Amino acid sequence: MKNLFVCLTVLKCLILSGCGHEISVHGYNFASAKPEVLEVGKSTSNDVLNVMGTPSAQMEFGSKKFSYISTKMSQSGVFASKILEQNVLSIDFDKNDIVSAIRYYNLDDANNIIVAREFTEIKGNTLTPVQQILTNIGKYRKK
Repeated sequence: MKNLFVCLTVLKCLILSGCGHEISVHGYNFASAKPEVLEVGKSTSNDVLNVMGTPSAQMEFGSKKFSYISTKMSQSGVFASKILEQNVLSIDFDKNDIVSAIRYYNLDDANNIIVAREFTEIKGNTLTPVQQILTNIGKYRKK
């Protein structure tokens, strides 16, 4: 009876330990940043790099843009993680490499994208298993 009680206690502890709640922060650390020093129409991309550091994302095609992204997430046991906070600082540059706009976004500005589960089959690009085997005949060579 005593062994059963010990086994059940250990089992309860193992089950409850898997139900932990973890908070994690990913991406850029805004606590050390001073974006208020940057001025629209005066600061260059080098000024931005000196003040803010390396961006989380950088767009070079079209108009140049730096994005600094930070996300705070919550994970409870085996359940899917949930985004608690998300902050984005987007800095646009004009053709002369001068800051043209500074924008702040948070989780309220995010667009929820629903991923479709269906797929479109492309006809003519699928091979049967026999065709896959036959196409590999003769491709093997000793070196």
